[in-house]
Amino acid sequence: VNCNGFQNPGLEGFRASLASLRHRVPLIVSVAGESIADYVKLVRELGPLGELVEFNISSPNTKLVYEWSR
Repeated sequence: VNCNGFQNPGLEGFRASLASLRHRVPLIVSVAGESIADYVKLVRELGPLGELVEFNISSPNTKLVYEWSR
């Protein structure tokens, strides 16, 4: 799930997909947001479905891609 404007199934769809996975290796959930509230919501919703949460704060194009998608 991302808020960068890329096509995705949204939080509910992604959570359902993660919950149905039968993974054999540790699952890393990577989250990216535009605000602290975005990160908190994503970690609360998706964090319990993986063994580790990665915060993706390094994309220099986040705001630009988001604006292009409007």
